[in-house]
Amino acid sequence: MKLKSLILTAAIFAATSAHAEEIVVYSNWAREAMDQLKQDFESANPGTTMTYYRAAGAELSTQFLSEQQLGTGKADYIISDVDFLEIFKERGYLKASAPAELSRFNPDALDGDGVWVPIDFAPYVIVYNTKAVSEADAPKAWTDITDPKWTGKIGLADPRTSAGIQIPLTFWTRDLAAQGSPYGWPFVEALGKLRPTLVSGHRQLVDLVVTGEVAIAGQMPLSFIAAAIEKGEPVKIAWPAEGSPATINGGAIVEGAQHPEGAQKMHDYLASLRGQQFLSDHWGSLPSHKDAKFETPDGKTLADITIKRVLIPQDLRTSNTKTFLEYMQ
Repeated sequence: MKLKSLILTAAIFAATSAHAEEIVVYSNWAREAMDQLKQDFESANPGTTMTYYRAAGAELSTQFLSEQQLGTGKADYIISDVDFLEIFKERGYLKASAPAELSRFNPDALDGDGVWVPIDFAPYVIVYNTKAVSEADAPKAWTDITDPKWTGKIGLADPRTSAGIQIPLTFWTRDLAAQGSPYGWPFVEALGKLRPTLVSGHRQLVDLVVTGEVAIAGQMPLSFIAAAIEKGEPVKIAWPAEGSPATINGGAIVEGAQHPEGAQKMHDYLASLRGQQFLSDHWGSLPSHKDAKFETPDGKTLADITIKRVLIPQDLRTSNTKTFLEYMQ
């Protein structure tokens, strides 16, 4: 009897394993954020196991494109800012799929081709260490981060490895340039004179401002700092008076994915009210779903902040990087 029970148990386990679903996600989000996503996604989709590879935006793009060109792709699903997703889409590396709940999304944020789904808006802010900087001395505007008092005390992401810095960089040098000095490239020239610490990505920049190795982070995606604030780390957000530049982070199924069922589940999850509310609650992300509630990590609502969407063509990213580095020498 015991033998029959063991055989039956083994058979059930084998059947479950045979039908277990997997998904490999490539993402530019922080590791801690991906661990949280994995936990909630797997809770919402019992029997589906998620693994992930994460890297800073530019590095992730290079890795993904290289694998696709060589035919060695491992990603079933990719999360990145939509400027990169547009490149992947044009090259035929992504598959069209429209989750049902997209009807509840802001139509201005949707992909006209129905390939990527808008996951969230990612506004950039200034972050400072409260032990090193008083609230009175904290920046109130983007122009404040060029003050000579921050010499040797400010950190910035390096555009050679971080795609994210392109958002505020383009905002400072192109979108605000019409307002005249100090915007445009003179703004970056002033930053260069402060001898900023350049880091490979925003995850590292979070660590430096938390420990006080830099007093201020000159630009930071809101979602990256949310966990530190929730933990009670000595950091605070400064919302610049000129507005917070933002891009849309999106997600898409990879064409020819090895685990298409798991990829579709991730696509549906990220476009669902549950997925959108999870991102908003845990990361301070601005949801695209109209029914999701939103509050920033420091307790602000949409009525309290000004978001400016920034669009960046690929050729501008290249020239931005070159000019930025010239001013950092």
